[in-house]
Amino acid sequence: MNTSKLRKQIVDLNNERSELVSFSLKPKKMIKGKLYQSARVCGNPNCKCAKGEKHISWYLIVNRAGRSKQDYVGATVPENLKTQVDLYQKFKNTIKRIRAIDREISQLLNQLRDSISKPMKRQK
Repeated sequence: MNTSKLRKQIVDLNNERSELVSFSLKPKKMIKGKLYQSARVCGNPNCKCAKGEKHISWYLIVNRAGRSKQDYVGATVPENLKTQVDLYQKFKNTIKRIRAIDREISQLLNQLRDSISKPMKRQK
């Protein structure tokens, strides 16, 4: 790959990284975890779930002391909870992308270095 293409890729990745860092420096209120929906039957033969319409429950999956725990949310998820959990997931993915960009830039810089450097010629 020629050096101008390498430089352009590095500049483009660095611009994307700058935008992601700007986003991550202005965090809004977030809730750490993931939302999980469970559908179950209660066992009552006269219940709607006996006819196939299962009971829906929502849980917030959180990590406590290295273990996953479920906190019951309810039959529906309050909008503010969903928004804050979604923001946390976006923040987490942003950090993951920043790290990936850092690796890509490092590889491209190595390629750029290798493409413009030459071994020293031995003197006779």
